Amino acid sequence: MGQSGYAITAMPFEDWQSYKQLRLLMAHEEQPLYPSSYAHDCALSDTSWQRRIARGAYLSGDPLLFARNHHGYIGMVGALFVSPLIAEIVSLYVIPHERRKGVASQLMEAIIELVSVRPGCAKLQLHVHTAAAPACALYERLGFQKKGRTCITDPTGIIYEQFLMERYLLG
Repeated sequence: MGQSGYAITAMPFEDWQSYKQLRLLMAHEEQPLYPSSYAHDCALSDTSWQRRIARGAYLSGDPLLFARNHHGYIGMVGALFVSPLIAEIVSLYVIPHERRKGVASQLMEAIIELVSVRPGCAKLQLHVHTAAAPACALYERLGFQKKGRTCITDPTGIIYEQFLMERYLLG
């Protein structure tokens, strides 16, 4: 761990329960910003959670990074290669009492660096709730630009508006 008191790392498969806890916190606290329902995620079997961490961290090639301090995992971010040229940044989350300490910035910088070395990847994109001003400001500081708006429907049927943000990678 560096001066910040936390490290950005992959999660070992045997820590899958920590991944589950972090995702459940995210689903509970960030509804409606989270694409799944808390009740749905709570009902997933342990095997499903193990498959998710294996698929996200080891099998698909889609990176999944975590912030960890001496208390445990405090944040996460992932990227999905939606095409050979485009990576979608997903699931940026930092537990509430660790926010405003630079953790999200470090997670984003690490995932951007990891994705940018993939041959052929030319663009990053992400979707962010239009009401998430701190997140939008972070993404803009990191070079993302708003390119449009989309709507999503949460598991309860409520429609929310999101910004599509993009950043081109230097090649």
